[in-house]
Amino acid sequence: MSVDETSTVELLLSFGLSQAEIAALVEAPGAREAATVRAGANLNMKAHLTGPAFEINPIEDETHMALLDATNRWSWTIKPKTSGSLGLHLTLEALLADGNVHVRTFDRTIEVKVISPAKRVASFIGTNWQWLWTTIVVPLVGWLWSRRRKTVPAT
Repeated sequence: MSVDETSTVELLLSFGLSQAEIAALVEAPGAREAATVRAGANLNMKAHLTGPAFEINPIEDETHMALLDATNRWSWTIKPKTSGSLGLHLTLEALLADGNVHVRTFDRTIEVKVISPAKRVASFIGTNWQWLWTTIVVPLVGWLWSRRRKTVPAT
């Protein structure tokens, strides 16, 4: 992930699927992590994602009914403001008694490595130097050689 690059973070909750099956359902690119969560079926659940080094926008409402017979999904778009090893804080709460009582059922900090544009360019050059050599340097040397031959005075 790079600075100012928008990505999607997804949280899936299922009462009938294994961790591996849930991880396979994640549509967003990147690493997948599965965990066991204490949650109540057919309850209002609130998932919240925060991180001071990110611009975070929920794609859908963060509070909705967690259905027993469905895969429940929350998702956010994130855009890092700076590079480095940054943290996102993800929480999931069950809302009891008409939403007045919040019971935290999941609380995790997710580490995200954000690469600066300069490091991304350096990495690209380091990985693809042989192609860059043949497409940029060799034609440049040929062009300079042809100019040199034209400027040599005739005797």
